[in-house]
Amino acid sequence: MLPDELPEWWYAAWLISTIFGVVWVVFWTTWNVWRRKKAGKYFFKPEFPDATFEEKWASGASRKNVLTSIGGASNCLWVAVIGDMIRIGLHFPFAIFAMDPLDLEHEIAAERVVRVEPGKQSRLARHVDLIFINNAGNEQTFRFYLKDPEGFVRSVEKVVPS
Repeated sequence: MLPDELPEWWYAAWLISTIFGVVWVVFWTTWNVWRRKKAGKYFFKPEFPDATFEEKWASGASRKNVLTSIGGASNCLWVAVIGDMIRIGLHFPFAIFAMDPLDLEHEIAAERVVRVEPGKQSRLARHVDLIFINNAGNEQTFRFYLKDPEGFVRSVEKVVPS
């Protein structure tokens, strides 16, 4: 049974924790916006009128390490093949709150692509693995779940030097 009236200290604790929570969210959002602006990253998906492939609401995950394999993006990635570049990014507001360790944003030049491998059909979706050389010089895989995996494979194979 609850008492008719809460103790005085409870109201003070509630007020302090509420103020702390609001200040924390404002600080975290401001810090992420500043960090992304400083790094020259996008908040909104740019327009690509000359893209040979573009998918606006894709899923995927980097296979860089265990953390990035567990983490990922479900229907909040955009993927585009523009000229000799493959660009992967997050839609707003996910772009603001995404953590860099999840490794979800890339600009990959065609000469850094090792290969693109269409995956096997599972019960839920078919994946495509993009294997490329990252900025550290290591081979890395990014796994996509696309609505048009064949179109992505065709577009990438057109721009990747043999």
